[in-house]
Amino acid sequence: MEKLKINKGSLFFYALPFLITVFGLLYTDELKLALDDVVRAAPFFLLPIIAILLPQKFSMNYRNLGYSLVAGCFFVACYSWAEVMLALKTNNDSFSQFFTSRYFNHKLVKGLNLHATYVSLFVYASIGFLAHELKEASSNIKKSLLLVIGALLFLFLLNLLSRNILVCFALFTTGYFIYARKWRLFLAAAVCVAVLVIISYNIKHNYLRDKLFRSLNLFEQKTQFSKKDDRFDRLAASYEIFLNKPLFGYGTAAESKHRIAVFKRNRDYVAYKEKYNAHNQFFEYLSTYGLLGAIVYFLFFVKLWKTVFMTRKVYFVYIAFAVTMLTITESIFERTQGIVFTSFLIALLLSINARSKNNHERTFAIS
Repeated sequence: MEKLKINKGSLFFYALPFLITVFGLLYTDELKLALDDVVRAAPFFLLPIIAILLPQKFSMNYRNLGYSLVAGCFFVACYSWAEVMLALKTNNDSFSQFFTSRYFNHKLVKGLNLHATYVSLFVYASIGFLAHELKEASSNIKKSLLLVIGALLFLFLLNLLSRNILVCFALFTTGYFIYARKWRLFLAAAVCVAVLVIISYNIKHNYLRDKLFRSLNLFEQKTQFSKKDDRFDRLAASYEIFLNKPLFGYGTAAESKHRIAVFKRNRDYVAYKEKYNAHNQFFEYLSTYGLLGAIVYFLFFVKLWKTVFMTRKVYFVYIAFAVTMLTITESIFERTQGIVFTSFLIALLLSINARSKNNHERTFAIS
């Protein structure tokens, strides 16, 4: 209990997503759904407590966690590709159909009932972990194996086609190569990206091109290639229901029906039928918990980045960058995958800091 008392500040800030969900129970009119949300958010509270009381459980087992994540992602990749190949054969489709909307993005992992964006986040984290292990490996056989698995996971990442994660990967690797002055790697990466962009943009009926370039209409204008992008209208729907109750919002799980009503009024039938959330964590909290939710969002991420910089480890900057960026296009704390992933990140950070204090140093195996 003494450890919890010493770390009560950190525990409070990292438990905020859980605490605000519990607070929303006090005035929600969707109690059953709200209780489900409370249970879903529990890792934000429980995993930091475990990390504080038993830091060695995380700090001494990070490699087991990392390789488990890699193994899971590799299994998903192999299963998804096998399913696509079987579908191509069954439907008598040519291999060129592999690059269409029938087999890319969400359709690729539909058979496992997974969300492509979150799978992309896990693959992104796995690639970063393999890069660290490659740097530490002494055996040529192990290095070759890590390179092959890393390359396959990178192909799978491209196949999943989550634009947010791909942008994160491109921005971070570019920034890191420049910061570390690894000019050869920077040049090689730039050439590869340029070649991929040229190929994907110029192949006819290529889903990669359409998804990356022609369907992302940031300026809200309809063109001959793409419809108007509805993402900003959908954010406006969340902002509108925030204005109705700006201080504390509607409470846990109670905002959804109001947002859906706005989608229906705006004739956004896709969002209405699928019952979309805000697809932005800031606006999710804003519409659900009002200004209190906005404050919680900023406090949580300020604390997260403060802890990340204290570790002085590139890998955790890499992961925290993706989690933060993902909140722009996803309500990441509304899904179990996002909650558990972020909670494990927090637990690792807390265990590292605890170990560093005990050893009077700031070193850890993940560089």
